[in-house]
Amino acid sequence: MRKNSLLIVTPSLSFGGAEKVALILSNYFSELDIEVSLVSVHPLYGIKDQLSGKVNFYQLTSGSAKNSIFELRRLILKIRPDKIISVLKSVNILTAVSTFYIKPKPQLYFRVEAPLSSLVYPLNLKNIIYLFLLNITYPFALKVIPNSLYTLDTLKKYYLFGNNYSGHIGNPVFLEGDKTKTGHIKNSLKINGNMLILNVARLSKEKDHTTLVKSFSIIKKKLNNVKLIIIGRGPMERQLKSFIGKLKLENDIFILPTMSKITCYYDLADLFLFTSKYEGFGNVIVEALSRGLPVISTNCGSLPKELFKSNTSKYLAEIGDHKALANKSINILSETVDKSFYKKLVSKYKKSYVCGEYGRLMGLD
Repeated sequence: MRKNSLLIVTPSLSFGGAEKVALILSNYFSELDIEVSLVSVHPLYGIKDQLSGKVNFYQLTSGSAKNSIFELRRLILKIRPDKIISVLKSVNILTAVSTFYIKPKPQLYFRVEAPLSSLVYPLNLKNIIYLFLLNITYPFALKVIPNSLYTLDTLKKYYLFGNNYSGHIGNPVFLEGDKTKTGHIKNSLKINGNMLILNVARLSKEKDHTTLVKSFSIIKKKLNNVKLIIIGRGPMERQLKSFIGKLKLENDIFILPTMSKITCYYDLADLFLFTSKYEGFGNVIVEALSRGLPVISTNCGSLPKELFKSNTSKYLAEIGDHKALANKSINILSETVDKSFYKKLVSKYKKSYVCGEYGRLMGLD
């Protein structure tokens, strides 16, 4: 009897949230009695070393989603998967177009990775085209799967031609395992004896690292023995370093490159400080909490409110409010941490639970 065959389409295997979800789903389903293939549009391999050897990996060579339609179509005709999951809007549209008139047609499942409001504000030609293509291609999916309540709400508002969605499924990014070794990091950065604040985010405008640095500046004046580690790369790096220098904080803030194995930094830190302007989900919030690390965050989407519920005044601040973020951070750093409390907040994002939800939705689990 032929095994169930599943194809997962991802933009790449770089360090993004959608890419992590694609990799985790691939590894999970490959452990079941399912033939799993993963196809990447762009040749970026930051997390490819974490891909299971049981997964068949394919790299498209056309260079972009819009140029990969026929290449992906040929691959689908070769593999003949029963079901296809794609994990981000560009590859959702690519998958829909690539499967036109294929018979028998595989069941399509499109993950919605970000609020559709990001295609309306700002309203420009590129976003108008994306919103139009999304509205005419998403109805071809058996199910459209928003990753948060916030994303679901915007789907209801801006997805005009289909109702093939129901609830949301979060991202399976709970970091499990024992405490990692961190001594080598402290030694290399010469930060022994300091409290550590961590931020993990692409260095781009929407992550608002300016607010992060302003907040840290206030924290530093109150708690002298504190350092900030920022992990990420992006277009705002030069500007961020200049701003750090202007505040004379270059000896207290470390900017490290994006990396695939990051758990040890969560285990090293005393606080995770997140200043994003908006998030479709917020993988790093879940990752931090899953290691028992307290989080102070801007109110950047539905996830922070959902997690902290009645404690929002303690853990959340308005976007751009660097003073409130600093004061809340100082309060947390002065407390005794109950790691089990923070871990429980995100236990429903464990891989087995979230991947199981995907499996039940697709009839694979």
